[in-house]
Amino acid sequence: MPANPTTSPRFDRLTDWLLDRDGELYGDEQERLRWYEGIALTASIQWIAVPWALAVMAWLGERPVAPYLLITTVVFYLPLILTNAYVTRWRVRLFTGGWTRKRIVISVLSGLPYAVLAVGLARAYDGFDDPATVIGGGVGAVIGLGAAAIGLRRDSRRATAAGPDDE
Repeated sequence: MPANPTTSPRFDRLTDWLLDRDGELYGDEQERLRWYEGIALTASIQWIAVPWALAVMAWLGERPVAPYLLITTVVFYLPLILTNAYVTRWRVRLFTGGWTRKRIVISVLSGLPYAVLAVGLARAYDGFDDPATVIGGGVGAVIGLGAAAIGLRRDSRRATAAGPDDE
């Protein structure tokens, strides 16, 4: 693992405290590894299941639940941003290879519910009555997908150019 060039003492202390690297919370080294794998499994399932649950609730609960779903979505998504910042700071590659069938399925399952949620929330606030909202949403979606495609392509090129020995 590469050295951490830009440390944030508070962030590192929080990470050390949560992972209990020097403590007894997770047992010995082998048990700790299994706990970390289990935590990663749980997080991976939740990254797909929770947004889908929020999306379904937006369509079923409509306007009365919309503000609560929006707050829950933000609170759920912020740790994902924190995870991205953590691994980026340690120079972990965010894109590690090509678009396999598995990567596509996971990307769709974890990304699509946010679009379904956004449409459900817009519907709850009668956003479809205004053509400008529908057009703006479509343009925003195209721009977002384009930006994501450009970013993924850039990361893929960097990973290919770096090669396994340059990491």
